[in-house]
Amino acid sequence: MVVFSIFEKVGNKEEFLLQEGYVKEPVIEQPVVGYDRKFIYPYVLYDDQKKKMDCIFYIEYCNYVVDDEYVDGRMTWEDEKTEWIREETL
Repeated sequence: MVVFSIFEKVGNKEEFLLQEGYVKEPVIEQPVVGYDRKFIYPYVLYDDQKKKMDCIFYIEYCNYVVDDEYVDGRMTWEDEKTEWIREETL
């Protein structure tokens, strides 16, 4: 299990979690006050019996905006705020 105070100082957090044996689970989308959508990316550590031992989330708070790279008015999700949290703080 990752010590979260040390984890917060790691550069590439996703790569670190995957190297430590965490599994990236499917993204969870939720509406959230103040933004158009919240995207939650769970990284779960399982033991040998597939029991969940730990879970760390990467969260993006996004708004749906016009994509400036295109002239046809395409929309895209743009993250306004991001954070990493451990499961018990969700």
